[in-house]
Amino acid sequence: GLLRALWDILGFVFILWEALRIPYIIAFEPSPEFIWTTVDKAISVYFMCDLVLNFFTAYYRDDVLVLNPHSIAVNYLKTWFWVDFLAAFPITWILPDDDQRASGVRLFRFLKFSRFIRAVKLLRLAKLTRFF
Repeated sequence: GLLRALWDILGFVFILWEALRIPYIIAFEPSPEFIWTTVDKAISVYFMCDLVLNFFTAYYRDDVLVLNPHSIAVNYLKTWFWVDFLAAFPITWILPDDDQRASGVRLFRFLKFSRFIRAVKLLRLAKLTRFF
């Protein structure tokens, strides 16, 4: 429908924004003020909502529209759920990527892993193929 199309277009814009922003953050490690702005919080909320919405979005299987909620959920869990979950998980809400708070080798490794998770968000670019 129209609302879902507009929702997906908004997601397209957010994915493009992150495709430009995430490599910059990984490469240059800017200040936390740049990393976690109000816009970024809104984008995170959007992708968390999108994660839930995808459990209720019909899909096509062999040119037949599948509307069964159980089939939709199973299909989503088998396809994009884990990528979406890793990419939507707000790691910086739990532990900000702030060097002043970092202490110990374990925490340092976790922060490096959070940078990897940011890179995983770029996998959303593969979802853009449905627009073209």
